[in-house]
Amino acid sequence: MTRDFKSITSTQNPIYKDWLKLHKSIGIEKLGKLFVMGEKIIRDYLDTHGTKNALEFVYSEGMAVDTFSKYKLPEFVVPPVLFKELDILNTHSPLLTIAKPEIPIWDSHAAPSEIEILLPFQDPNNVGAVIRTGTALGVRKIILLKEAALPFHPRSIRASAGAVFQAPLFLGPSIQELEHLENTVSLDMKGERLDKFRWSQHTRLLIGEEGKGIPAYLQTQKVTIPIDSKCESLNATIAASLAIYSYRLKFPI
Repeated sequence: MTRDFKSITSTQNPIYKDWLKLHKSIGIEKLGKLFVMGEKIIRDYLDTHGTKNALEFVYSEGMAVDTFSKYKLPEFVVPPVLFKELDILNTHSPLLTIAKPEIPIWDSHAAPSEIEILLPFQDPNNVGAVIRTGTALGVRKIILLKEAALPFHPRSIRASAGAVFQAPLFLGPSIQELEHLENTVSLDMKGERLDKFRWSQHTRLLIGEEGKGIPAYLQTQKVTIPIDSKCESLNATIAASLAIYSYRLKFPI
């Protein structure tokens, strides 16, 4: 049976205009859908979640069109110059749009279960990287504070290697509005050395904003990662990963 490819050739096409909006968090939120980019991440997503929330494939003219034919989704073809504008990660492979997953609201009054993360990172790459590490190391909740970049931004998805679709994500308040911080540990330049710190089994890890760190008024247990004096600080995602791994050394998965 002949497949019904829809061709879009103009930048003024309303469908194409909406696709361009999916490069930014505001567009993803407004339209309620997002791009999944990269052949492996797309395959992993479809193998895990099926096509229930999948919307359409976008191909470039001249691209192999049998790559995802078995999924029987609507398919669009655009000229290479238009596809290049859509493929901001330079995957050179078909793109998939899906409906934006819903993220539940975090109950700030609930006691932590094992280790949870309070995450305010504004860089989509950093958000994705921490989600990938947190998922791999069995973090029970990843609480996205209002400052945090959207985890479904294309760059977050890539940095997480697709882990954003399996991660235990929750929406939290602003870092400026945090309350009830019992059982919370934060990374700080003047805290207790991480290699000497005694973790509680049920705890939350509060990671500071890139550059700004933790608000001074917040009262938490503080830990610091000892580094050579020639280096001012660690990358925020590296620091978070080391802290999570330190916890898992005491409480293995």
